[in-house]
Amino acid sequence: MVLPAGSLGIGGEDFAEMNWGMVHGPDDVADAVRRFGERLRARTLPGVVGVSSEVASAAHAVAGELGLVAEAPWPMMTCGASEHRPAVVRDAGADPRATRVSDAATLAAACDVMGAGFGLAGWQCGNMLGPRFLEQADADLFLATLEGVPAAVAGTGRVGDFVGVYAVATAPELRRRGAASAAVSAAIAHHRDRGAQLFGLMASEAGAPVYGKLGFATVELTPVWAVAAT
Repeated sequence: MVLPAGSLGIGGEDFAEMNWGMVHGPDDVADAVRRFGERLRARTLPGVVGVSSEVASAAHAVAGELGLVAEAPWPMMTCGASEHRPAVVRDAGADPRATRVSDAATLAAACDVMGAGFGLAGWQCGNMLGPRFLEQADADLFLATLEGVPAAVAGTGRVGDFVGVYAVATAPELRRRGAASAAVSAAIAHHRDRGAQLFGLMASEAGAPVYGKLGFATVELTPVWAVAAT
């Protein structure tokens, strides 16, 4: 759902962070928050609506009226192509290797990792990506392995020379071994080599330091409201 004030992407599964709306304004902010909240509730899906800090004051009243729940602000982070610092592996027993997903078998493995990281089934992640994901020219997945075992995934969406980084996830039993950093670094290198100039993502509080080591810097703390499934 795209409006002049923002956009809403619906993955369609019962996982809030896969049903995400972002309102940037500058006008019609309250209307966008209302319509995004109502659309999610009409689909009986949980979701998250973020609002640029510059226009967030216009969203508070309607968010309260709709009964949306304010969460801690999420760091919005960016990294210029020349500012990227490749992942450094500090675990001598880890050898993360990351590549772009380009075939059905690797895509299935990436979906399983994404599902494990977010507490979903792999097929649910496959449904969210869609059956023609590998044919998309502006969307990619990057899979990192540890000793040949699928360990972490990072997704990207590209518009011109800007690349958004999404759905970064690691299999729980393989966390803290550098796999997610390797997947994100592979994504940046791939797009940088093809002319991308700027990368952006929304981080969790725990994830922000990890991205910081890769060269990302926080540009704002984005107010966020949770939409409960009804």
